[in-house]
Amino acid sequence: MSNWFPSNYELAGAGFSSTSQRPFFRDVTLAESFPLLLALMLVSFNLFDSLLTARALSMGFTEANPVMAGLFNMSLPMGMFFKSVIVGTGALVLWKFRHLPVARRGMTAVTGCYGAVILYHLYFQMLVI
Repeated sequence: MSNWFPSNYELAGAGFSSTSQRPFFRDVTLAESFPLLLALMLVSFNLFDSLLTARALSMGFTEANPVMAGLFNMSLPMGMFFKSVIVGTGALVLWKFRHLPVARRGMTAVTGCYGAVILYHLYFQMLVI
């Protein structure tokens, strides 16, 4: 192929040029990957919270959030579904606006709060009982 293109011609979309090789993946900074990590942690914490909430309800605990308590009283799977959809939608909105500082701070705060909720669940379900 070197006979077909001049030596300084860069192949469009191939990720390399005929004169020098560039890495396949571009360098990603922490500022770019941190919102993705937070979004993944938020969704993971939410799913883990749903499972631990279902376990706590089966052990006789009550849901502290009155809105979610009503949903869980109607149907446990429906409560878990709506809880996942609501938090997932919020995480998607924060991800969409991740370029704004307020969205990054919000994602950090919500992920931290969910981390605290997971620790709360683990403390009362694993250590107390």
